[in-house]
Formats: sequence, C-alpha cells, structure tokens
Amino acid sequence: LGSASLVLINPNGVYFGPEAQLDIRGSFVASTTTGVNFDSGYTFGVADPAAPPLLTLGTPLGLTAWLPSTGNLTSEANLSTGQDLVLSGDTLNVQGTLQAGGNLTLLAADTLSIRDSQTAPFQAIAGNQLTLQGNQTLDIYALNHPASQIAAGGSLVLRSNNPVIGDAHFSAGGQFAVQTLDGLVGDLVSIDDPIILSLGDVILGDYLGASLHILAGGSVSLGEVVITGVGPVETTINPNNFTFIAGTQTPYSILSSVPLSNGTTVVIDGSQQPTLDVRAGIDWTQAPSAGLPIGLVIEPPDAATPTTSGASGSNIVIGSVFMEAPGGRVLITNQYLPNLSLPAGILETPVIEDAFDFTLGPGSDITLDARGEIVLPYISSILSLGDPGGAITLLSQSGINQEFGPDGLSFIASVSVAGTGGNVILSAPNIFLGGDVFTDFFALVGSGKAGDVQITANNLETQLSSIGSSTSGNGDSGNTIVTADAITLNESFMNNFRSPEVIDPDANLGNVGTVTVTANTLRLLQGSQIGTFTLGEGNAGEVTIVAKNLELDGVRVEIGADGQPILQSSSSIFSAVGPGAEGNGGLISIATDTLTIRNSGQIRTSSDGIGNAGSIAIQADAITINGALFFEQFAEPRPDQKPTFPSGIFSEMTPGSEGNGGDIILRTNLLEVTNGGTISASSQSGNAGNITITASSLASFDGLASFANVGQEDRISSASVETLEQATGTGGTLTITTPRLLVTNGARLEATTQGVGQAGDIVLNVVNDLTLSGNNSGVFANTAPGSTGNGGSILIDPARIAIVDGAQISVASAGSGQAGNIVIQGGILTLNRGLISAETLSSAGGNITLTLNDVIILLNNSRISTTAGTALAGGDGGNIDIRTTYLVAQPNGNNDITANAFAGAGGSVLITAQGIFGLTPRSRAELESLLGTSDPVLLDPANLPTSDITAISRGNPDLQGQVVIQSPDIDPSQGIMALPENVVDASRLIAQGCSSGGAVAQEIGSLVVTGRGGLPPSPTDSLGSRQLLIDWLALSAGESGPGAASAAAPPAPRPLPEAQALVRGDDGQVRLVAQAVGPTGQAWMPGLTCAGEPAGD
Repeated sequence: LGSASLVLINPNGVYFGPEAQLDIRGSFVASTTTGVNFDSGYTFGVADPAAPPLLTLGTPLGLTAWLPSTGNLTSEANLSTGQDLVLSGDTLNVQGTLQAGGNLTLLAADTLSIRDSQTAPFQAIAGNQLTLQGNQTLDIYALNHPASQIAAGGSLVLRSNNPVIGDAHFSAGGQFAVQTLDGLVGDLVSIDDPIILSLGDVILGDYLGASLHILAGGSVSLGEVVITGVGPVETTINPNNFTFIAGTQTPYSILSSVPLSNGTTVVIDGSQQPTLDVRAGIDWTQAPSAGLPIGLVIEPPDAATPTTSGASGSNIVIGSVFMEAPGGRVLITNQYLPNLSLPAGILETPVIEDAFDFTLGPGSDITLDARGEIVLPYISSILSLGDPGGAITLLSQSGINQEFGPDGLSFIASVSVAGTGGNVILSAPNIFLGGDVFTDFFALVGSGKAGDVQITANNLETQLSSIGSSTSGNGDSGNTIVTADAITLNESFMNNFRSPEVIDPDANLGNVGTVTVTANTLRLLQGSQIGTFTLGEGNAGEVTIVAKNLELDGVRVEIGADGQPILQSSSSIFSAVGPGAEGNGGLISIATDTLTIRNSGQIRTSSDGIGNAGSIAIQADAITINGALFFEQFAEPRPDQKPTFPSGIFSEMTPGSEGNGGDIILRTNLLEVTNGGTISASSQSGNAGNITITASSLASFDGLASFANVGQEDRISSASVETLEQATGTGGTLTITTPRLLVTNGARLEATTQGVGQAGDIVLNVVNDLTLSGNNSGVFANTAPGSTGNGGSILIDPARIAIVDGAQISVASAGSGQAGNIVIQGGILTLNRGLISAETLSSAGGNITLTLNDVIILLNNSRISTTAGTALAGGDGGNIDIRTTYLVAQPNGNNDITANAFAGAGGSVLITAQGIFGLTPRSRAELESLLGTSDPVLLDPANLPTSDITAISRGNPDLQGQVVIQSPDIDPSQGIMALPENVVDASRLIAQGCSSGGAVAQEIGSLVVTGRGGLPPSPTDSLGSRQLLIDWLALSAGESGPGAASAAAPPAPRPLPEAQALVRGDDGQVRLVAQAVGPTGQAWMPGLTCAGEPAGD
C-alpha cells in the first residue's frame, strides 16, 4: 500500500485474531460505526452502496464526526502503522500489540477493555499522542507480562465518564492525564500497583487502590488519594524488581532509592509498604536510563515527531492522602533528579492521613521534600497513626507554610498506641505555622515511647500553634529539638507533656522528654510558652535554651462573656508538676547574651502534685526583668490568686503539693529588676529553693509597679525566698555576689516565712558598694503576722554600705517566732534616715553584729535596733555588737542604738571603737527624767531629739540590759606596772622655756584644752573607756560673768618667720624652712637666748 491509509468499517463487528498482522506506512482505522462525516459533506459508510470517492485522511481524524458504533471490536493481533492507528467500536476488547508512528486511539462508545497474559504482553505504543477512551468503562489490566506497556511519545490520555481502572505501567513523553468525556479531571482506580512515568505534567483526580508511583518531568496534580495495600514485587518500584522499564535496559529497582535534601535516603518498596510515591520536576537526562522514561523505536524512520505538552513546572498539589492499609509510605518530592531549569515549585498537601483500627499495625512514614515551598492550607492535617506511629518528614529548600485561617484546625502528628511513635521532622529556610485554633505537632503514645519533634530553619514563626511531644500511657514522651537563626512564637506553645491516663487507666507511668531550643534570636510573645509538664506519674523533662537574644513579652488574653479580659497564659519558659501528678519537675537551663522578661513574662518551675519543683540555671551577659500587669480573671487557678501578674523568675511549691522547691541560679554581668519584676523561690509545702545570683558588674533592683488606680497593692521589684502560710519546710537562702548592689525606690530583697517554717537567710557578697535607698526598700529576713517560724539571718560584707531615705535591713519578727540575726562586715557603713533592725512583736529580738574597719555614720533619724515586744508584749531584747574605728552620729539627729524590751529583759549593746561621737548612753532612769514619764508605752528614746544608746526594759525596771563601750587601746586586765627603784631628777630632763616676757617667747604658740574628755575623774583613778566620750559643758546661770561686757583686746600680730633655706625631706618633697640643718647635723645659724641673742657654746 505504500504510504496509503486504510479504513475498515463494519457495524456488525470487527475481529483481529492472534495470528493477524498489519504493517502499513500510512494510517489504519478500524471501526464498527456505520460511517463517518467529512468536511466536504460526504458520509463514508456502509449505508451508501455506491463506490466511494478517493479519501484523504487528515490529522487529526475528527473522531467526533464518527457515527455511533453498534458492533464490538476485538483485537488480539499485532497492528503497526507508520502514522495513526484508530480502533473504534461500541465495546473494544484489546490484546496483543498496537504500535503507531503517529497517534494511537482506542475509542469505545461503552467499554474499552485491555488485557495481557503471562505468555503474551499487551503493548500500546504511540509515537505521538495515545488516547484510551471508554465512554462508560475504561478497564485496563496489563501487569501479567513484564514486557507489557502503554507508552506515548507525546501526551497520554485515559478518558471515561466513570473512574478509570488502570492496572498498568504508563509512560508518556508529554502529559499524562485522566479525564472525563467533557475534558474535566477524571479519577483512577487500581487493584494492583500502577506506575506512571512522564516527561510532562501528570493530572488526575481521585485515586483508590494499591501502591501508586508517579514520576513526572513536570507538575503533578492529584485529588483524594486512598492507598489500600501493596502490589506485587514484579509490578511495583522496589529494590527487588529487576524488570526492565519498558523500552530500556534499566530495571525498576534503580528507581527505589531516593536521596533526600537532608542527606538521608528513602527506600521505596511498593510491594512491602502501601505506597504513595509522587516525584515531580524530574530531569530524565540524569536518570540511570540516560534518556526518556520510554524507549520507543518507531518504524518507519519518517514517523511524525511527537508533539508534547511538556512540563509546566514542578508543583505538586494533592487534595488529600488516606493510607487505609497500615505501615505505609508517603513520599512527595520535587527534589529527585531535579530539573533546575524549571521553577522550584510548591508542594500543597491539605490532608495526609493514616488512620485505621488501632489493632491493624504500624503507622505510615510520610515524607515531603520540596525544592520550593510546602504549603499546608489552613484546614489541613498530616497524621500517621498506628502501632508504632510513622515518621513524618517535611523538607523544603524554600519554606514550609501552614497557612493561617479564621477557623482552621490543622495539625501534623505521629500517633502510636502501643509501640514507638514516629519522629516529626521539619526543615526549611523559612517555616510559618499558623491556624485559627492551633497547629499541633506532637507524638502521642499509649504504651512505649513517643517520637521526637525536630525543627530546623533559618526563620521560624508561629501563630496560634502548638509544637511538642506527649505521652498518656506506660511510656515516655519524645524530645522536642528546635534549631533556627530567628524564632518568634505568637500565642503559641512548644511543650512536651504527660497527660492523664486516657487509653489505659492502669497504665500511667511515663517521663516527659526534653525541650531544646537553639537560636540567635528567640522571642516568646503574647502568652507563648516553651516548657514541659506532667499530669500523671512521671517526671517533667528538662528545658534547654541557647540563644544570643532571648525575649519573653506579654500575655495571651481572651474576652469573657462579661466583656472583661481573661488571662489565658503569660509568655513563659516553664517546667511543672501538675495537680495530682507524681514526679519531679525538670531543670530549666538557659544560656544567652541578653535575657529580657517584661509585661508579665515569666520563667517558672512549680509543683502542684507530689514531687519537687525543678531548678532554673541561667547564664547571661545581661538580664532585664521589668513590669507587671493587672487582671481580675484567670483561665486557670493561680497559687496566690493575686490579680497582679509580675514579670520574673519563679520556683514554687503550691498548696497541697508535697516536695521541695527548686533552686534559681543566675550568672550574669548585669542584672536589672525594675517596675515590679520579681525573682522568687517559694514553698507552701516543703522547703523553698535557694536563689544564687552572681553579677560580675552590677545587680540592681529598682522601683515597683503601682496598681493604686485599681485598688490593688503594688508589685515591688524583688528577689525573695519564702515559706508561705501552709508550708512546713524552711525557706531557701538568697545569695547575691557582685561588686555593686543597688536596691532602690521600694525594691526589696526578702527571706520571709508566713507559717511554721523558718525563713531563709540572705547572704550578700558585695565587693565594693551596697546601696539601699527609698522608703520600704531594703533587705528583709522577716516573719509575717500569725507565723510561728523563726526569721532568717542576713550576712553582708561590702566595702561601703549606704542605707538611706527610708531603706532598711531587717530581720524583724511579726509572728511568734524569733527574729534572725544580722551580720555586716565591711569598711564604711552610712545610715541616713536608714534602719538596721532585728525587732520582734512579742518574741526575743534578734542579734546584730556590725564590724566596720573604718567608720559607722548615723544621720537623720537612723536607727540600729534589736528591740523586742514592739507589740507591747514579751520577749527579751536582742544583742548589738559594734566593732569599728569610729562611730559617728549626728548629736541631735535622733539616731538611736537600742536593744530594749517591753516586758522582757533588755538586751546588750557592746561597742568597741577608738572614737565615738554624738551618741549618749541612756539608762531607764535617765529616759524617765528626760521624757518626764515612766509610762512604758512612751518610754522610747525615739521620743528624744538626741542620739542615744539604750538597753532597757521599758516595762520592768529590774530587767535592764547593759551598754558596754570599750577602747581597744586600754586593757585593765594587764594590771599596774612597777615603778623603777632609782629616782631620777626630773627637772634635769625637762627643757626650761623662756619667760613670757622674753622676745622669743612671744613667738611661741599656745595649747588650749577644752572639756574633760580624755581625763580620769581624779588623778588617782585609772583612765576608762567612758573617758573617750567627748562631752561639752555649758556655763550655768550662776556662773555668768560681770554684767558689763568688755571687748577683748586683739592679739598682737606675730611676725612671720623669714625662710632661710631649701630642704628636701625623706619623702622627696622640697620645703622652705626658717633654719636649715647642715650635713653634720649642726645648725647653720646659732640658737637664740630668751633675750634674742645668739646662744654661746
């Protein structure tokens, strides 16, 4: 026939037997239609018995012009054409081989059925476009023979109004598409495993069936995908399928190994794991077959060049994935042999789920690996559920975007109910996780161990999201590990936790994994949290933060039905043991350059159950804690129930808990606590934790947050260790080590007890300066009213201490317990309207020991007191021991040192100093005389304007204390020295001065002695320490002089000696002198007599 075409029409049916062969260079059309209409208006068919004219077949053939087919067409033959090949009928049953150099079209008005056998392959090969259409049914099964293939040099289309049954291997040099008759996207069903290889795009709707492999040179679009099971080894991509890819010498096994962008490798095995394997944007020139996914040899050589739709990009869009069978594998990637000439593309996967009856088996592994962005719409989920849970991996070279929506509930989760949970891994330069409620990343386990959550990014931002790993049965939760350059959490949570038993009530033992965050910048905003907690039996995990800059700022608030804000959470880093739980809290460890906590941000460890609270360890160059907020309503109960919510660092044991509080350890260069910021270790059960602060440059506590406008008490800036009302344990120790410590404008350092436990101690290792300034500012180790525990002690050792403007150091007791002690060592202590107190309401006063190498200065109503019974009750006065070089007080500044008692015995005041100025010891009798009263209530030296020292019992004259003042230079215990036996003429040892009338005597100076200080009472008495006091005497009225005043004669001017020489002293200084000494020790000028003449030899 040469290149002529052949048309065969028989409405009664066409049958090509297995021995039939056709090999023409033109086109061949076989149809059971009655005819076909041409553009010329001529109808070629069996209805016109006249001889037909010469026909010319155009391209395309115009199949829509064919009249309805009434017969069936069966082909078991080998049909080959150089150009187009068309088989058309009402029903087509096709086997054998069909090969066309141009287009190959199989068209059935009803059903198109394609089959192969184990002995005979089915091959449909088109040099250009291949179309398989069954209007009602398209049923393909061609997996029995390894040589079976359906391949097109151009596009390949499967078309039907109903889902296409396609169990075959498809290869397309252009686009692969499943369509409905009107050209819309159609669905595909497969009992066994289809493989689709394409140089162009792959477009199909829903898929239902066994493992599905799609490898496309372009983009891939899928609807809902349901994977029901595995396929045979011989028909799937797997490491053991050595069947050659049709037309090549490359086995399918070569496609089973898929390297990922993170350096790991995924092995695809559709015969062992129910598999969805989607790869887009492939550069087939890099493939092991080194060419097209099909290897066509089209005869004759002048066959038409394929026309392909090509690749539009490398996007992958999937409506949803549901792994109906257990233990599956989902791989979605455009990183496999990537065609870098194509746009990077996106991966969009609204829903990927692996859900089935809990007893069916392991969960599926899910991997998304994208050159471009992975997009998760705001109503989306990726879930692997089973025993064990599968791993979920999202990798992107651009970003992962969980879109934020108004009402989306989205999550990515690996869930296990018995075995080990899978890991959840996200890695991309930019990751945004958002949703109206939460985006949840967690691995939940009933029995076994949950997997880890690992997130790696340059920038991670969240909005209303939750990230973490949890457990609710006999098993541990996994770890959460987040590494990024910049992390911003907005109203989001990064928590590992143990929930109450929900699956097996008797299986509730499991520990919580660690949370580790490494970043350059980490910001927790609007109530965001990073933490671990346990609500069952098991320990909370550790929290480790390494960040150059760490910021905790703000709260999460919802508006209640009454229109008032309800505090949901504060921005915080925490570890907690919840109510009813049994376990210990985890350690919080933070290493950062700058730590900023403000607007009610918090770092907190706590225990509401049975177990110890965790400790907090922070290493930072600078720590700033600032501010507090006011709320009337809270979403969750709070231990103190105060409506003011401070920024700060806390370790606490709440009411009803059993255990001890955790320690707080801060190491920094600069610490600033301002505007109500707080550092607190408290307990309402066992022992409170310790607070240890080391600030190599400065520690500053300043100011308060005022809430007077809402009728609430202020929040002071503070560091405190407390045993609260219900506590039975002792308070912790507050230790601050720094060169400079400032406590100003109402700020406080506190160690208090409100219950039966003893208050903790305060130790201030301040090298240079300690400044306490402002009303109610200071250092306090007090006991609260109604408490029975003893107060703590305060130990301070700076070089310089200033207590001014109403500040104080106090170990006072307002309860029935005894006050603690104050021990201060240093160089200079200045009190200017300041107070050092160990006073009590009704118990024995505490002790104060002051050891200052240089001086103690008291000004303007300053006070040092160990007075007991300030509530007009019992208790002995405490002791005051002062050791200094000089003790100086403003004489009429009402600066008092008191060790008094009301009903008990007075204490003791022991002062050891070289000089005491401005202070007067007072006995009870002296006070009565000066105050003009014996009323114990009024018998207080503070009512005198003078500066006084007292140790009395105000209510009982028989219980007086003592005031002892000692000089270290006079020790009576040394006894009396014996006089020498040889008497010496003292007059010969005393130089005789000139008489007053002499000329030289007029130039001699004078010595004036005023007062009686430094003299014994009489020449026969020894010099005692009291003679060190310098008192002043005023003339009485009877000792006044004559009534007439006389002007004092002015003293005669003394002549100024004239300098005679320059002398260099031992210290190297040069001085002018009136008389120089020569090298021999002889005077350069002779001495003078009393008459003013030169003295002789």
